[in-house]
Amino acid sequence: MANRWAKNSPKNFKFTAKLPKAITQDKRLKDIDNELDYFFEAMLPLSKKP
Repeated sequence: MANRWAKNSPKNFKFTAKLPKAITQDKRLKDIDNELDYFFEAMLPLSKKP
């Protein structure tokens, strides 16, 4: 999904990512290492926009 966003957005477009509800509300920011790793990996294409 993030690959498509990066590819289809203007070169100077800035993204703001919102943490998923599972991290912020369901787990209340506790014991979220795995979830954060997954989230950051999923958003990585946005930091490498062409």
